[in-house]
Amino acid sequence: MASISTPFNIGMQGPWADVYLLFAQASLGVLLICLFVRTVLGASPFFLARTRCYEIPPLRLAFHTLHIVLKLILAGATWITIQHSWVYFETKNDTHGVVALTAGGAGLLTLLLCRAVFACLIRIADNPPPAVTVRNVETSEGINSFYLENLGREQFPQMLAYGHTGGL
Repeated sequence: MASISTPFNIGMQGPWADVYLLFAQASLGVLLICLFVRTVLGASPFFLARTRCYEIPPLRLAFHTLHIVLKLILAGATWITIQHSWVYFETKNDTHGVVALTAGGAGLLTLLLCRAVFACLIRIADNPPPAVTVRNVETSEGINSFYLENLGREQFPQMLAYGHTGGL
């Protein structure tokens, strides 16, 4: 059995350490394979940065997971604020007022961070497909429509991630 230590689980041992280690290695492997495939198929580092690597499934999952976790933290901070505000309203106990204000401030910061993650990582605003040059292509009468429909799809994966298939 493996014994690993991370910032989240100091000295975790047993079968869960093995599962965690396998999951971490598999996720890293999938990420590196996806980056390699995208680079081989023509994505430049500039293109990957512009699309925030959104077409790579492990990173897209991480972005959405972070967004959901921030929303859950926001919901918890809102609940604590409401609960302690009500107790402060009834008892005028300063401790509950301070807790309500602290939770409200933490909720506000979490809301701003949640909006920043959505705006900067998840939503890619105004991201038109890049111009693509096609060289050494010969067409002839009777070309299969499947190949024509799929021509250029690999060049615009960020558009496919949003469900846009027209104009490819």
